[in-house]
Amino acid sequence: MKKGTYEFNTSTPEKIIIVSGTASLSVNGENQTKYVAQETILLEANIKFEIVCDTDLAYICYYE
Repeated sequence: MKKGTYEFNTSTPEKIIIVSGTASLSVNGENQTKYVAQETILLEANIKFEIVCDTDLAYICYYE
């Protein structure tokens, strides 16, 4: 993912593993949490989240 700000919705639970880069994530407009390489983000179904990539970001996303 290129550096920038993106907004997504989930329809199922998601598990995102940051491979490289850094990003901040906020769920439903709440507080932002910063993530770095090797950290895992767990997201519930039926939410909206915003991710701000501080750098180019590589990740793996598992849909449950």
